[in-house]
Amino acid sequence: MGCKNSTKNEKVTIRLISALAGKPKVIFQYSLEMMFDEKFLASIEKIAAKIDSDELFERCLIYLRNVERTGLADLSKTLSKLDEAGKVGEELVEEIIVNPKIRRLFNSMDDPEELVDLWHNYYKTKPTQSFSEYVSLQLKIGENVAILTKFPDFLSWSTLQKNLAIIKDADSSLFNLINNSNFLSKNKELQEALNTHLNMDLIGSTKMLQNARAKVMKKLNQVLGENLNNVDELLEVLQNVKNPASYGSIGLF
Repeated sequence: MGCKNSTKNEKVTIRLISALAGKPKVIFQYSLEMMFDEKFLASIEKIAAKIDSDELFERCLIYLRNVERTGLADLSKTLSKLDEAGKVGEELVEEIIVNPKIRRLFNSMDDPEELVDLWHNYYKTKPTQSFSEYVSLQLKIGENVAILTKFPDFLSWSTLQKNLAIIKDADSSLFNLINNSNFLSKNKELQEALNTHLNMDLIGSTKMLQNARAKVMKKLNQVLGENLNNVDELLEVLQNVKNPASYGSIGLF
């Protein structure tokens, strides 16, 4: 077993060195990573097994080296993400490596499964357009894209600003209602509950817009359902909900 692994490691190492011929600094960085991270070579082996094209393998290695121009730890993390995405085959890896739009989306994700889900959904639609065009369409109609794609300054915002931005993106009419002083003045308990919960971190580590919407709207619907005083208030809320997905559990508490 040890000899087989040794031979396998040698083949991958030789392929890596061959692909990076003429780039000694990059070879040196990869060599250091292999020395300090025992999982690194295993991940490289998995990537190499999925990519038949030597040209694509070289581009993959260069991409990993250049991503955010960071050090060894980030290189290893990105490689692990790429390995996960590569489970569906070479085509998705190629999209990530060669397509700037897909690459930016992938780089913004902590969980590569989010891109894999987009990939699977793309094929479920029996597409006539490219994957990049499909992702662009999803962005236009507000589907599951990275939060930072829609809101580039999101990380610098306060917790309240983040939650309100997600609510406004999900349903602008409902957003306007919960910011309407006339509506809130009728129900001080609701006003206090909204103030408390919208200043909480409802999004957590979520990176994708649709997932963030689901988390924030679930809490908003819960707060509304628990604090509306009567049927008239409930009807006023429901009349201002323009996006059916925002109804959630309003009125069920």
